[in-house]
Amino acid sequence: MRDAMPHENAPANAWSAHDSATKTAFHDAIAPGPRPGRRALLAALGGAALASAFPGRLLAAGTSRAEQDKMRAYFETRLPNTLRQGDVLQKTRYGGIWAVRNPQALPRYFDEKVEWFINMPNPVGLQGLPHTMKQAFIEARKQAMVREIDVSQWPLIPGKTRPLAVVYGAWDCPYSRRMEADFRKAGISYYLVPGGLSEQSFALAQSLYAHPEFARIWHELITTGQTRERGPGDRKYPLDDATDFAFLFMMHGKPTPRTPLVVFADGELREGWDSADGMRVANQRLSQKRFFPNA
Repeated sequence: MRDAMPHENAPANAWSAHDSATKTAFHDAIAPGPRPGRRALLAALGGAALASAFPGRLLAAGTSRAEQDKMRAYFETRLPNTLRQGDVLQKTRYGGIWAVRNPQALPRYFDEKVEWFINMPNPVGLQGLPHTMKQAFIEARKQAMVREIDVSQWPLIPGKTRPLAVVYGAWDCPYSRRMEADFRKAGISYYLVPGGLSEQSFALAQSLYAHPEFARIWHELITTGQTRERGPGDRKYPLDDATDFAFLFMMHGKPTPRTPLVVFADGELREGWDSADGMRVANQRLSQKRFFPNA
């Protein structure tokens, strides 16, 4: 999908409810030069979260110094000269999977055996060891990760059904808009990891994240392209978890995820949205009663 320009109706002060570190990281990423592409945007988001969470001397949240040092030493014995200056190793919420976060780069991922990777630079690249690239291995890992999604941290977009999917969507993405309309027409409930395709639109989605009427506002935003609402600011958007969800569930062999990224409870997923194919899968899961738990 093409990167989108900031929506013409996006509020000029969309940054006001957003962490200033994010704004700084975005401007550092895009100036001077043309507007950011998807890679620059995602790198800036990941870097801003890191800078905001770990000011000064960086320590990975939820990962002790001893754990970090032990994993770094093991990683470097397996893949010497791969880590960069400023890299921070952090456990994700998905068992056995670590993130490498750096304000200057897209997040990278590996498993605790250092056999499976996403976004690692050459010579590692996007590849893992041969057995980790087999379809059975990929499907088993994906299904394990689905069970570890914390749905309680994401807004529920309610319909008539139990929650059918977790969706990483962007309100200014035409494919996310099409998916939202299809699910609404079918009465399908789903959890939403809200985002945007541009600097301003992502900031607006984050600022609205904790609003008590989020579902109503999201529908207004995704259908009209604008809203007068502002977020309450009493609950911080879990940016690392959103980024991890997008990168860990995206299609293998691609550098960045597309929107919407629709993850069903059995691990089946769709990137982008074709209504005929997407609703075929959704209706199959409905008939099989494969739902996510109610938060």
